[in-house]
Amino acid sequence: MELMGEIQSLKIQNIEKDKKITFLENRVADLEQYTRMNDLIISGLKTRHRSYARAAAASEDTAAGRGGADAPEVDR
Repeated sequence: MELMGEIQSLKIQNIEKDKKITFLENRVADLEQYTRMNDLIISGLKTRHRSYARAAAASEDTAAGRGGADAPEVDR
């Protein structure tokens, strides 16, 4: 008889945990949606695909005043 009570108690705990998991999943989904609320998506622009290393090097060249073929123009 004691085992039946323990099983029933564990079933109730399992149901409560399932409800809490569902609640927390919904809360995370809501927070993720809220963070995307003010995102701006730009499409239709022509892009030049460069590696991060080349982009970083171009930024350093521009900051040092060296410029370069791939260096973006900076208004000062």
